[in-house]
Parts: sequence; structure tokens; C-alpha cells
Amino acid sequence: MPTTKRKTAKKSSKALKRAKNQHPKHFAKVYWPYLPVIAVVIAGMIFGGVNPNQKASSPSTLAYSTEMSVSGLLSFTNQQRASNGLGPLAINSLLNSSAQAKANDMVALDYWAHTSPGGQEPWVFFDSAGYVYKKAGENLAYGFGTSNSTVIGWMNSPSHRANVLDTVYTEVGFGFANSDNFIATGQETVVVAHYAKPLVYTPPPTTSTAQPTVTPVLAAAPEPEPEPEPAPEPEPEPEPFPASRINQPVTSDTPVPDDMESTNITRLQNLTKGSAPWSALVLSISAFTVVGAWLLKHAVLTKRFLLKGEYFVAHHPLLDLVVVVYAALAVYLSQSSGVVL
Repeated sequence: MPTTKRKTAKKSSKALKRAKNQHPKHFAKVYWPYLPVIAVVIAGMIFGGVNPNQKASSPSTLAYSTEMSVSGLLSFTNQQRASNGLGPLAINSLLNSSAQAKANDMVALDYWAHTSPGGQEPWVFFDSAGYVYKKAGENLAYGFGTSNSTVIGWMNSPSHRANVLDTVYTEVGFGFANSDNFIATGQETVVVAHYAKPLVYTPPPTTSTAQPTVTPVLAAAPEPEPEPEPAPEPEPEPEPFPASRINQPVTSDTPVPDDMESTNITRLQNLTKGSAPWSALVLSISAFTVVGAWLLKHAVLTKRFLLKGEYFVAHHPLLDLVVVVYAALAVYLSQSSGVVL
């Protein structure tokens, strides 16, 4: 009899230990729906490409482009022009040379601007390539993975879109170069597009020359004394660029502003193929609204748990899962796919 009691006591102690080390069934029933939520958050951190050491203005994926070619850039540019009722641009070897020289110069001197550190505007590269233009323009980009995404990036920026769809331009050239650490953002592919309309020289019309008539030589009249030349007027100081000029396309018609800002193109804007440049703003507003309401709800539940001792469980785990998935998707789509200037 004593042996049986000891065995029963041992079994009871083991069962008690197992009970202490295990959660009750109702705990698992309440909280198991949050496992997908945790999985979504972890997946977003892994696949979202978040890099704490990365600049805020740089793309999330730092690497050379997987596909970039002159033929691809030309094809996708003309597709955008055709979809907007415009004729195609013809490739020009001299413009290819000028664009490639600009890309090489940006990588060699490590700068991100239309004007080089030495103060040279883009038109210097046109002149060096031997291209004589009536009008010229330049688009820059880096961080994009393909030719198509680069052109779509330009289409998502009003000033760059204006160059792509300019009705004056008839020719274009492209250049691109890889940099191991472009402006401290890591491995990048810098892309340059040079648009232009060539200056075609037309000689003046020839006129028939009449036979000279012989006139009698008369005595020369005394020449009047020359009037004193007026003093030269001082040159006016250059006016600052208006705010509206900053967002205009870079063309040879006007000087290039020194304070132009880069434009980050989000993944969502890239998915819309340039048809909805406002999509990034709408996504941000909706994500902040949804996540804010969700956090407010859980803040109320936490307050009840801390102040009133109510057991803290969420009543709608499926709704929470939808909110977290939407927030993770919004973060992913709002990340930069490339930068244009």
C-alpha cells in the first residue's frame, strides 16, 4: 500500500510539472491565429530589403542592373511615346557617345547632378561628341534593375516625362556605367539619356549678280566728326531660378538650375508603369490611417489590461492579420525602386 501511494504521488508531481511547463488549450486556441501575423512581419523584414546603414534617398536593393541596354531603353521609350500618340525617336551614334561620356564622367568623379563638379553643363558632352543640336535634353537615373523600369521611373516624374514625350525631339542616345560605390550607396548602374533635335544647316538662296555700273567719281565731302560713344551699361546680375523652374525638364533652352532635387520612384509607381505617379502618396495616407486605427484599438485593450486587469486577448485576430499584411505590403511597395534626376 505505501508503494502504491508513492507511485501515485510521483505521477501527480510529474503531471503537475507538465502542467506548469505547458500552456492550457484555451491559450493556444486564442493565440494561434497570431502566428501568421508574426510570420508576415518576419518575412517583411527579410524580403523587404531593409538596410539600417542605407541612405534614405537610395534604393532598397543595392546592386548592378540585371538588364540594361541601349536597344531596350530605346524600345521602351518609343513604347511610351506611341502610347501617347507620338512618333518614335531614332537612335543616334553621336548621342550614344555623349550619353556614355556623361555616365562615365559621373561614375569617375562620383557625382549625382546634371552639372559636373567642374561646372560643366550637359551640353558640353553633346559638343565634345560632335553633335550639333537645335534643342537638347538630359535625363538621369540610377538604382533601377532593367531598361523598362528605368523608363517607367522617368515617366513617373513630370519633368523627366516631359523630356521623354517632347514633340520637338527626333533623336536620342543612351549610356550607362556601373559604380562599385556610387555616392556611398553601394553598387549602382547609372543611366543617362540624351534627347535632341539636330540643327540642319540650309545655305542661303543664291541671287544673280548684276553688272556693276560705272559712276563718275565726285569730290569727297568732308567726313563729320564721330560722336563720342556712350558709356557701356553695367551687366545686370543673373536672377535666381523661380521655384517653377526647378521641376522643369533639363533642356538646352534654359540654364540648368544648381539646386535640382532627386526623385525617388517607389515600387508601386513602377508597377503602375507611369500612369499613376500619385499612387505613392495615396498608399502612404491609407497605410497610416489603417495602422493608426489598429494601434489605437490595441492601445485601448492594453489600457484595460493594465488598469482593470482584463485578460488581454484580441477579439478579431483575422482582422489583425489583414491589417498587418496590408501594412507589410505598404512598406514593401513604398520602398524606392530607383532614383531619377
